[in-house]
Amino acid sequence: MIDLRLLREVTVDADAQRVLVGGGACWNDVDAATQAAELALPGGTYGDTGVGGLTLTGGIGHLTGAYGLTLDNLVSARLVTAAGEVIWAAADREPELFWALRGGGGNFGVVTEFEFALHPVLVMTGGMLFEPLHGAAARADATGTAFAFRHARFNVSPMAIWADPTLDEAQVTWAQTVRDRLRPLSTGGYLNYATDDTAGTVEDAYGAQTFARLQAAKRTWDPGNLFRHNHNIPPAP
Repeated sequence: MIDLRLLREVTVDADAQRVLVGGGACWNDVDAATQAAELALPGGTYGDTGVGGLTLTGGIGHLTGAYGLTLDNLVSARLVTAAGEVIWAAADREPELFWALRGGGGNFGVVTEFEFALHPVLVMTGGMLFEPLHGAAARADATGTAFAFRHARFNVSPMAIWADPTLDEAQVTWAQTVRDRLRPLSTGGYLNYATDDTAGTVEDAYGAQTFARLQAAKRTWDPGNLFRHNHNIPPAP
């Protein structure tokens, strides 16, 4: 495993509405810097969530309805590849890698810096909060990133919370039962919530066509599957 906790610098360009974020930053680091300029982007709902993990697999947050997923706001990324190269990926620079990074998780390299687009958002001090589940995230091009199933109407998470260890089996069974009953109505899943990393779970989260395209990108950028301690996408044969 690679520890990026020292890479937490956050640099805001308020005029350009852009922010550079170190690969080891958490959302507390980002929010403090961007809110000082009355700017923000869709990020984690918990401040100690890592920017990298959330971004590379999706990013559902309070501003998703207005401005899309976190990965929809990614402008570019600097990463170290399995071959040891340091490269920038963006829409006009290594576009297929940039596509794969936006949804494919940590399968393609170690991202050391993110560049995000920002949006004017005043600091909220009180009131009611409503979180649309569609909006900008659903309007984005379904094939523009590796994040699948933008057409889904709901993101459902059965939450079992308990303190008594004697209830472990009952609570886990309840959550699994809810999951299994919803499965016939579901398409895929959100890997940032996944706790099992079976090949079937990962492929189902993308769908066959997106998964095959990710495997092709994996073959190009990490044919030896060096980056495999994750929701792994094996390289195409």
